[in-house]
Amino acid sequence: MNVGVVTAYSEPIGFNYGVLNFCRLAPSEGVNAILIAMTRHPRRSNRLLAEADRLGLRVETLHERYRYDLRVFADLVRLVDRLDLDLLDAQTYKPLMLGLYARRLRPRLALVSWVHGFTRENVKIRLFGMAERYLHRFADRTVCVSRPFSEMLAKRGMRREKIAVIPNAIEEETRAGAETSDIRTELGLSSDALVVGAIGRLSPEKGHTFLLRAWADIAPSLPSARLVLVGDGPCMATLRREAHALGVDSTVLFTGFRADGRRFFSLFDVMVLPSLEEGLPYVLLEAMIGKVPVVASRVGEVPHVLEAGRLGCLVEPKDASGLARATLRLLNSPEEASRIAADAYLSVRARYSQEARTKQIAEVYDDVLRHRCRPQ
Repeated sequence: MNVGVVTAYSEPIGFNYGVLNFCRLAPSEGVNAILIAMTRHPRRSNRLLAEADRLGLRVETLHERYRYDLRVFADLVRLVDRLDLDLLDAQTYKPLMLGLYARRLRPRLALVSWVHGFTRENVKIRLFGMAERYLHRFADRTVCVSRPFSEMLAKRGMRREKIAVIPNAIEEETRAGAETSDIRTELGLSSDALVVGAIGRLSPEKGHTFLLRAWADIAPSLPSARLVLVGDGPCMATLRREAHALGVDSTVLFTGFRADGRRFFSLFDVMVLPSLEEGLPYVLLEAMIGKVPVVASRVGEVPHVLEAGRLGCLVEPKDASGLARATLRLLNSPEEASRIAADAYLSVRARYSQEARTKQIAEVYDDVLRHRCRPQ
């Protein structure tokens, strides 16, 4: 079967990490997967395209001349015809809109959409999220990365038989032994400084403000320790001001966006995921495969992945004091932290492999093409 996987995000991280790995492994399941990358940037500046080239993937571009360029709708239909696509796989809102249009003009085309999560950083984004939740019901099948997301769609009236749950996956990467010292030198950290880290977009639903409040409780007892926040987003300036108001700005490092964010896991003694809502975040799986002990909010699929606290410390969302206690516990008990991290590593290798995920996705495609569901 010929499948076009459409993504509008230009970085090879987050859900695009899963997209790249699926396209790489899809031939083993009889799927000819073609990455269709939406771009408004020259090819040389798009990291997603560069990584796809490195992996030897087949790539087509859907070029927007400017934001909300309506010509991309017709461009996608032409791609569907030229590539003789049987199915479109739409990642996020904009590809979903394009896919619905293409399927209307080419009724033989099947459409699978994905729910990775939603952000609430401003009114426009929240409105797009509301529209996306509604439009998923018109896809032939919608894949959620967590069970809570599937329940959300069902409660909003979507038929359960049109919903599939396929968790994210991870694979082990080999990192150079000198990498930790390189990053410490880059950030100006001493070789013995304890490091607590968080990786992710700095937006309201990620809960970084509660991590800063927790850090205000942690820092006085560990004056040489540092909190490293890897990522960028609309809350960056607010979080910097909050760190200053809490008196911890000298012990908090904001790296901004880093395309090499995975390198930082080798630096962390503990990773904290303070989110207020989540599906199944890749950073959680990456920390576990990197043998980094985790403190995380009890949201989305996170409690299931951490086996109700056996593989990491779980804290209620917005509980800054709970984050502080759990983080200090792991920092002050390195043997316990090491044991938890080792168990988490074994679990994530067994349960969240890229090969198993690829097989599940191919099975959804097969089922959709065999038993096409009519949109509601």
